[in-house]
Amino acid sequence: MMKTALLFVCLSFALVSIAAADVKYVSTTSWKLEGAVGTMVKLFGGGKPVKTADYYTDDVKRSDTFDNKERLETSQLVDLNQELFITIDHKKKEYSQMTFDEWKEMMKSTMAQLKGEEQGEAPEEKEEPQAEVKWDVKVDVQETGEKETIAGKNAEKVILTLDLDAEATETEVAEGEEPESVKGGIIVTSSQWLYKGEDAAQKEMNDFNMRLAAKLGFAPGEAQDMMEQVMGQNPQLGEAIEAMQKEADKLQGMAMRVETLYQSKIDPETVKKMEEAKAKEKEEETTEIPTSVGGLIGGLGKKMMKKQMEKKDQGVKERSALMNSKTEVLEFDTSSLSASLFEVPSGFKLVERKGEE
Repeated sequence: MMKTALLFVCLSFALVSIAAADVKYVSTTSWKLEGAVGTMVKLFGGGKPVKTADYYTDDVKRSDTFDNKERLETSQLVDLNQELFITIDHKKKEYSQMTFDEWKEMMKSTMAQLKGEEQGEAPEEKEEPQAEVKWDVKVDVQETGEKETIAGKNAEKVILTLDLDAEATETEVAEGEEPESVKGGIIVTSSQWLYKGEDAAQKEMNDFNMRLAAKLGFAPGEAQDMMEQVMGQNPQLGEAIEAMQKEADKLQGMAMRVETLYQSKIDPETVKKMEEAKAKEKEEETTEIPTSVGGLIGGLGKKMMKKQMEKKDQGVKERSALMNSKTEVLEFDTSSLSASLFEVPSGFKLVERKGEE
């Protein structure tokens, strides 16, 4: 249940996320985890804004990443003519290469390995109750009418909301007993500031990515075929995707800023069951979640419920924030760039890729 829901969220936001565009495109991304995990991440310096820069020229793209002090750390060159990926480590003054054919072989091997793991025997685990899962996805896109100039572009604010509800009900119960059920879900709210004007640089970026996809063997119809297969296997997911496509016109344009909030939610009746289980735990002095409730949503759901139940003096929340993220364009420059920017710096040493040693 959770895997399918999260896959849909990731696929949906991949379609509308900030895209690299233009000759020079600089952005920053920051994220914040909530709760105890977020506190630990912050203590160890995590969650700080991460700066990236992308450059396009003719048949070459360069992508730069920086450390938390904004010092250039790594670069990747994608050369369509040479059919080559080049990864540059500026601190070690080294670089490695991978041909497009090598990349395709690597992906083929990875997919075969994943398929083998899916078909292989799973490690022995405590048997959980079988459950029937019903889930529903609602998609809403709201054009707010708000406007703001970001990196020199006139952007309009649009709010995209994905609301996923799931209900798991036991299918194996003892005679005379009522099946247990739990309800919960995920809400993703994304505020996107979109630049909807015509832009030659954006067209250039799209053209480059299309040519790269063709070079790597991605046929134009493959994504659609895969989507139709997923929709066929999950009718409710298909309905959500169709709803997303109907709203797609409102999401046209380049995102100049994206602020996204991820929240979990639990149905009040399920909250009541969890509170009762929590009270029972106190009496029994145990931390194990009752199988009848916890087992319905698998290991991940059980951990989430257990964490909720362990919160002192707060009770179980019907809605909790999981994570916030923000990506914003800092520079959007169409001026010409030096050819040396798309070359390996002089004096850098060619080394084997990691995993080939």
